[in-house]
Amino acid sequence: MEKFPFFTANSFIIFVLILYVTLSVNGECVNLPPSADFTHSPIFPYTRETITFNASASYDPDGFIFSYTWDFGDENITTVSTPIIIHYYNASGNYYVNLTVRDNLGLNNSVVKTISVLPRVVASFSYWPPNPLVCKPVTFNASDSKPEEGYIVSYSWDFGDGNITVISEPLITHHFLAEGLYVVELNVTDSMGGWNTMSQILNVSKPPTAPPIAVFTWAPLTAEAGEPVTFDASDSTPNGGEIVLYVWDFGDETSGNTSHPKIAHIYQSFGNYTVVLNVTDSEGETASVINVIRVVERPKADFFFIPTEPRVCTKVTFDGSISDPRGGYIVEYKWNFGDGSPDVYGIVVIHRFPKMGEYNISLNVTDSEGKWDLKSITLRILPHKADLNEDGVVNIIDMSIFARAFGSYPGHERWNPKVDLNSDEKVNILDGVIIARSFNQCIDLLDP
Repeated sequence: MEKFPFFTANSFIIFVLILYVTLSVNGECVNLPPSADFTHSPIFPYTRETITFNASASYDPDGFIFSYTWDFGDENITTVSTPIIIHYYNASGNYYVNLTVRDNLGLNNSVVKTISVLPRVVASFSYWPPNPLVCKPVTFNASDSKPEEGYIVSYSWDFGDGNITVISEPLITHHFLAEGLYVVELNVTDSMGGWNTMSQILNVSKPPTAPPIAVFTWAPLTAEAGEPVTFDASDSTPNGGEIVLYVWDFGDETSGNTSHPKIAHIYQSFGNYTVVLNVTDSEGETASVINVIRVVERPKADFFFIPTEPRVCTKVTFDGSISDPRGGYIVEYKWNFGDGSPDVYGIVVIHRFPKMGEYNISLNVTDSEGKWDLKSITLRILPHKADLNEDGVVNIIDMSIFARAFGSYPGHERWNPKVDLNSDEKVNILDGVIIARSFNQCIDLLDP
C-alpha cells in the first residue's frame, strides 16, 4: 500500500465492489446502464406551488442507482442520492425537466419530460345575505378572484343542489328551494388556462314565520248615527297562506267575527269610536290594526221667541241658541218667517210682521259636518194694539172707539180697557197719540 499512496481505503472498497458485480457474458465483462424515469405531483402545478418529483421508478438492472441529477429547466441543476426531491417555479410556462441517473458502476441514463406550470389563480367568493333563506335570492360575488396573468374567462358555480352554472361575470344570484347545508364550489379559469377552486358551506334556513298585515277602511268616512257603516278589510294581506278570520271590536261595546273581510255596523249615537281589527291567517299568525272613526248625528234645530204673543208691527226676537249640534258645531242658522220676506241668517234675529194672521216659522241649522235639521212652528200674530176692533188695520173706526172712551177710567160708564193703550188706567190723549202714530201704517214708534 505504501507503493501506491493514492490508492485509498475507500477507493479499494469501490474497486472490489466493481469486480464483484461485473458480469461475465461469453467470457466478457458487461455493465448494463440504469433506466431513468420519474413522475411529478401535482400534474398541473401553479407558480410557486411545491412540486414533488419522484424518480423511484428509475432502476439499475445489475446494480443500484448511485445518484440523481435533476435539471429543472429553469437554470436550477441539483444532484441528490435519493429519488424524491421538491421544487417550485417562479414563473408560468412549459419547462423541460431532465433527470440523469448514474449507477454504481458509473453508467448514466437520462429522461426528459415537459412540465406545464400554470399561472396562479386565486378563487374567492362571498355571498349575501349572510343567513340565506329558502326561496329568497342569494347573491354570490367572485370579484375577489384574481389571476396572476391574463384575466378570468369563466366562473363555474356548483351550488350543491344539482345546479351548475358557468358564466363570464363574477356576480350571480341563486335561490335554494329547501333548507339545509349546501357546499357551494367556485371554479375560476383564466385566459392562460389556469384555474382554481374554492368552496364554502351555506346553511339555508326556512324563513321565519311572519305575521299578516291588517288594514281596513270604512264608508262613509264620516259615519252618521243610526245609519250603517261598512268596514272593509280586503286590503289586509297574509304572509303565506290566507286570512281565515276577521275579529272586529267596534268601540261601542259590540264586536263581530267573520271569515269575510267586509262587515256592516250601526252606531246609535255620535262620538269618536276606537275600532280594532284582528286578523288571523291559515298559519295561525295574527295581526291587529286600530283606527278611530268619527260618528256624527244630525243637529237638532230648536228656538224660542219673545214676546210669546206677538202683535202686528211689534219686534219679535227669535233665538236659535238652544239648537243642539250633537257633535261638531253649528255653522249656519237660516230663518224663514213665512211672510214673503227674504231668509235671514244668525243665531238671534228680530222680525216684524206687517199683518196679523198665522205664519209658518222655520229654522234650518247646518253643522260643521254638513248635516242639517229643520224646525217649523205656526205662529199667530195678534192684531196691532191700536187696532181696537181687530180688523187688521188702524183707521177711523179705531179712532171712533177711542173717542167714545176718552176721559174714562176704571169704573166709569164709558171705560174700555182695550183703549188704555199705555196701561195707565185712563184713556187720554196719550192713548190717542199711539193710535195716531199707527194710523194706516205698520209702525209703532213706541215700540223699543
